[in-house]
Amino acid sequence: MKTTYRPSILMRFNIATTVFCLALAILWAKAIGFRLPGSETVLPIAIVAGVFLLAGLFYALVRKDERVAQSLLGLGLIQFFVPVSGVLSYLGATLRFPMQDATFVAIDRAMGFDWLAMVHWAADKPRLVEWLGLLYDKPFFVLPFAIMLLLIVTNRGDRFEELVGFVIISTVLSLAIGSCIPGISAFAYF
Repeated sequence: MKTTYRPSILMRFNIATTVFCLALAILWAKAIGFRLPGSETVLPIAIVAGVFLLAGLFYALVRKDERVAQSLLGLGLIQFFVPVSGVLSYLGATLRFPMQDATFVAIDRAMGFDWLAMVHWAADKPRLVEWLGLLYDKPFFVLPFAIMLLLIVTNRGDRFEELVGFVIISTVLSLAIGSCIPGISAFAYF
């Protein structure tokens, strides 16, 4: 007989962090009069995340397959967390800390990196820029999902939970740092 799925400490942390971020986004938005995305945006995301979460609960409580439950709950959680973090990134900009682009440029120069020289070098290689643009745009969405699926298929649920935790923790840290030490971008700065 299979045992009931019991969420690990990491999964409970991931759930708590996601719920905290959602509550923070809602309360912060209400406090400053920030208009949250409408139902036309939220509903499809909620449906996808909800399907994963409900299926995960089914396998946790009814079918009692820990591996499947762990995978589906993790996928549902990350589907839910990513849009919440997107809202928090916009809310972070409302803190209006001074832009730090000049400091970032100085740090780059101290490390020997020259943005303008790099942009001029790349401008002479349009085919390379096109390929690099494809690589830059796609992996942020495809690669993490592909890695998650690979970990699920290879029965590495423990590593999958770690990856979900890594995504959540690194995103929260990036949001906190980026909100307090903002920069517009090297492209816009130059």
